[in-house]
Amino acid sequence: MVAEIIILNSKDDFAKPYDYLVPNHDIDIIKVGMRVSVSFGNRKNTIGFVVKLKENSLLEELKYIDFIIDDIPLIKEIDLELAYYIKDKFYISLAKALNTLIPGVLRIKYEKKIVVLNRDKLNPILLSLLKNKTNIYTKNLLKHNNLIKKEEIDNNIKIISSLKKENISKEIIYIYQKELNVKSDKQKELMAKFKEKHTLTRKEILDLGFNKTIIDSLIKKGIIKKDYNEVLIKPNILDLNKYIPTPNERQLKIINNIDLSKYSTNLIYGVTGSGKTLIYLKLVEKVINNNKDVIILVPEIAITTELLNYFKQIFNDDISIIHSKLTNKERLSTYLKILRGDVRIVLGPRSALFAPFKNLGLIIIDEEHSDSYISNNIPCYDVRDLALIMAKKLNIPLVLGSATPRVTTYYKALNNEYNLYTLPFRATNNELPKISVVDMREELKNNNKSIFSNLLFSKLKSTLAKGEQAIIFLNKRGYASSVMCRDCGEIIKCPHCDLPLTYHQYNNKLMCHICGYTKEYIKICPKCKSKRIKYVGIGTEKIINEISKYFPNYKILKVDSDSVGNDFNEIYLKIINHEYDIIVGTQMIAKGLDFPLVTLVGVINADMGLFYPTYDAYEKNFQMLEQVSGRAGRHSEGEVVFQTYNPNNSTIIYSQNHDYLGFYNDEIKKRKLLDNPPFKSLLKINLSYNDKDILFENALKLSDLFKENIMTIGPSESVVFKIDENYSYDIYLKYDDFKDLNLDYRLDMVARGIKIKVEDL
Repeated sequence: MVAEIIILNSKDDFAKPYDYLVPNHDIDIIKVGMRVSVSFGNRKNTIGFVVKLKENSLLEELKYIDFIIDDIPLIKEIDLELAYYIKDKFYISLAKALNTLIPGVLRIKYEKKIVVLNRDKLNPILLSLLKNKTNIYTKNLLKHNNLIKKEEIDNNIKIISSLKKENISKEIIYIYQKELNVKSDKQKELMAKFKEKHTLTRKEILDLGFNKTIIDSLIKKGIIKKDYNEVLIKPNILDLNKYIPTPNERQLKIINNIDLSKYSTNLIYGVTGSGKTLIYLKLVEKVINNNKDVIILVPEIAITTELLNYFKQIFNDDISIIHSKLTNKERLSTYLKILRGDVRIVLGPRSALFAPFKNLGLIIIDEEHSDSYISNNIPCYDVRDLALIMAKKLNIPLVLGSATPRVTTYYKALNNEYNLYTLPFRATNNELPKISVVDMREELKNNNKSIFSNLLFSKLKSTLAKGEQAIIFLNKRGYASSVMCRDCGEIIKCPHCDLPLTYHQYNNKLMCHICGYTKEYIKICPKCKSKRIKYVGIGTEKIINEISKYFPNYKILKVDSDSVGNDFNEIYLKIINHEYDIIVGTQMIAKGLDFPLVTLVGVINADMGLFYPTYDAYEKNFQMLEQVSGRAGRHSEGEVVFQTYNPNNSTIIYSQNHDYLGFYNDEIKKRKLLDNPPFKSLLKINLSYNDKDILFENALKLSDLFKENIMTIGPSESVVFKIDENYSYDIYLKYDDFKDLNLDYRLDMVARGIKIKVEDL
């Protein structure tokens, strides 16, 4: 038998599967989706996945698989289907596609050993290799790979695979073996402790005041032995005891109408605070009671904090989290718990979709409109598309929830591709917050040069006086967007990217938010040597400075990706316990979170996203405004202030009136007129290279190839033309059927060395 193996860490981007012979004793054991250890080139113990089994190969002199790592397949049929979809859609290798789906912890080193059950009937070669041992690691048998016969397994020998101990989340333990005479008083004292408990961890021994020398001495004498225990890491849970209400009539109707026995895609369009989370909880409860598992996707790690605490009250240890901030040991611990069936619900951002459940019954995507569901790295897959493929293949329901659904999603719901459920009111019956719009041009005319309009300043003052909290929102990190010389107009840019450096006051540095370049703050213009350096633009740090001047007695918290570490729990707890009065933040605080005491939201620049050169810029700006407005007044009366230089813009007006349907109807007409999604599919091909002329020549050639039968726009310079010493051009393709693109053939024409990034828009 021959197995086709994908090598997971192959350096060849477009490596195809490699053929390996299956040893006789593994023929009945090996399955598609199992990991195997193979020799690949000069590399030993290389991990690969079996993607196909066949009787013969066209190649000669094949190597044998060294050993099978797993007892069961770790990738399922659906995982392979997703991998092939990613491979074809985003012009990458199957190996890279599989790497996207598989946690990095599964690419660590494994070892496998043969344990002897009956020496009398072993074949002579194996017996000679064993000598007097009762077991031998299979790496010592690689030259004799096929000497173990199938019939010997379980009768004469047993094969055991295990993680190498340094890869396991573990704690060191010492086990009491036998009593011997000891002279040291300290050793006698420790022996007494062992007689009480038999097993002690290293931490316990050290906490009792014993040192490493005493431990080593007892091990040497054979009195105790050292071993390891796996530590199952639990997510950090806040004990908030949030009140879980009884579903109202509208919620109950949705819960009862979603059929959990078969595939369907269901959109729950509900205003902020309408109780979508309670619907999720009750659906999950029904699925768990039916002995099936659930995946819940959220756009931000921060949102897992509140949802985890909410769900924990019902499901206890049945729920866990998966996200990028976990350590390898935490990921492995969670992965093993899922495989063992100790976890029934997984919550997290994109990567949570790939949790290895054996009996998945429901996928939920909260805040389905969020761009966070699209990977920024190659491959730029949209996890919502993968979830849809999974749901169809597994014949299970997919539930999407949002107060501001994507225009494409809502269009499909209106056209009966998805089931549409609506929650037009807040679950608490509180009104949606009243939104005031301030024209900042008028503020300037009235000589107000502050960041804050008079209205926002006045409302902030009264909110704080009442003992309530406020959010000041600006989707821009740092102190100032750029630094400029007031004499010659020079903008201080990143030397590697075509972008101004952002000034951060907390460390007095200029930083590039694209490539990470940092530079000490300059006092003299590098071009004209002037000392007249000016901050341009506004960042979260600058807002905090301004607030501190006027409200020195109130506590201010900055929440953005610069200030938030791996665990949002601590910050969330401080906010709801009213340890801070004003929260200044970026989009991290705009989505999904419930802050009971927040009654005022101020948006510093409500038109920041309007002028981004994408077809959906208005949609994203509307979603951002409506989402951040939804943080106000969820438990009492709330107010919102939009500060803008474009008060008559449609997204500002529709958001001021909480009018999603008005916005949708306006936007869908424009989309149809221009053949933009959902009426055509849109793909972006980004080409980047360090030689601008060669890059443009290839981009032009590629564009001409597509223009033969596809609506093509470009090539045009990317929004940021130079990133990390590489220039980039974009080509946009509008199409009906992906097969018409013939992507592999056309992209293969691009010169080697030019980086290709395919994005689904």
